[in-house]
Amino acid sequence: MVDSSDASSETALDLEDMSHPAGTDNAWEVHKFGGASLVTADLYRTFGDLLIREAAGREDDAASSGSIPTMTVVSARGGMTDLLVEVVDSALRAGRKCRERSR
Repeated sequence: MVDSSDASSETALDLEDMSHPAGTDNAWEVHKFGGASLVTADLYRTFGDLLIREAAGREDDAASSGSIPTMTVVSARGGMTDLLVEVVDSALRAGRKCRERSR
């Protein structure tokens, strides 16, 4: 257990670290696909090629340089996306509470 009153910068939860992974100044990009967009193997290949291009970065975007951390969410059965959003929201709320307590 970490004593939050003595949390160093290395152990303190930093939400900025979550949005910008180590090694890049670029924030995560999340792409969601599902349903009709993933019906065939060809569509999966198209989807994969798109993600590879996106992760490589965009030359026309002066705001980002270098590779872009890319995450993919593939749709699941009805209601699953809402549950996943709830999990992420819950984790962010918990992170904020930890951060507030450590101050």
